[in-house]
Amino acid sequence: MNKRIIKLCRKCQRLLKARLAKRQMRKACSVKDFVTMTYYPNAERKSPQIIRKELENLWASHRGAWTIEDTIDQYFRAGCDRASIQISDCVLQQYADALRMSKERPTCAILADKEITLRYLRGMGIPASALLGKVDNKGKMYEEFGGQGLISFSEWMCHYGKGVFIKPIDGVQGRGAYRALVVTDGNSKRYYLNDEEVNEDKFNYVSRNHIVEQLIHQSASMNKLFNGAVNTIRVITLSTDQGVMYGMCHGMIGAGGSVCSNMARGGIVVGIDSDGTICTDGIMKLPPARTHHPDTGIALRGYRIPEFKDCVDLAIKAHETLRYIYSIGWDIAVTDHGPIIVEGNADWGTAALTFTGALNLRSLEELFSYKAFDE
Repeated sequence: MNKRIIKLCRKCQRLLKARLAKRQMRKACSVKDFVTMTYYPNAERKSPQIIRKELENLWASHRGAWTIEDTIDQYFRAGCDRASIQISDCVLQQYADALRMSKERPTCAILADKEITLRYLRGMGIPASALLGKVDNKGKMYEEFGGQGLISFSEWMCHYGKGVFIKPIDGVQGRGAYRALVVTDGNSKRYYLNDEEVNEDKFNYVSRNHIVEQLIHQSASMNKLFNGAVNTIRVITLSTDQGVMYGMCHGMIGAGGSVCSNMARGGIVVGIDSDGTICTDGIMKLPPARTHHPDTGIALRGYRIPEFKDCVDLAIKAHETLRYIYSIGWDIAVTDHGPIIVEGNADWGTAALTFTGALNLRSLEELFSYKAFDE
């Protein structure tokens, strides 16, 4: 077949695909009530016609990286339906990923494995979550020191006698993370995952390919926000030729029955200013934006994160041992003994920072405008 004809066929396919996609978006938008769907009901809003047009253009700009539903959710969570927000400032995930990848080096791989990350940090003397061991793909527990993997995780838990936190070695967004506990009473044993009783088979099955950590006991002031999960802040740091720098951060607060604080598992995202004070309303999966915590009733704006400067200093200190990674998002918890690192993320996400207003097109480009340490 003639090459010109092949090119024309491919162009027609692209045009047809674009038209079908636009019809899908219009159909999806038609079922949304733009008059009432908002996280900010008291703010002046754009007209439904403008909102629909911006959604269509936003989804088209992502070229399928987001589903239609994701596009709609991201748009409203970021408050783009407000008249004061320019859609041109909206951070496109593909663009953000391209900037991040342009600075990424092979050394980022250390952060992909949570076990290796914790071993490394603690080996470097950095306060981090205490690793007890890992469970292999057959459900056998390997202790951090001297374990041989000869017993099942449930048997090991009976000997350990306390609760632990388990999460997938390469997990994201809190998926597959559980608070695990075995209660023994004479010869009987009861197995719990996230406070829900399960049988021993499920207990062992769920824990496969997970790392096992000591439970983190957060400080009283962090516990006051919500005591059902460890509330954390994500501190973004940059390794530049001028040294390791603080970029920005946001807070993640647990809510409801989830044992994780991130929004994907039902938590609340809040903005945090440079002195450690929560400076925005909270954003959850569903609207509206929350002025108070839905469970504890604590007012979010104005709440000060304890030892915030120490949290930032800890993130910078940890990043100084990993200078060849340009940007890292550190999840940090505050305990009675000071802040500790829960994990480090090479792909630290952009959505939560966008929802809190910390990240727009200008601030994103500024984050990646510095010369990397190894350039």
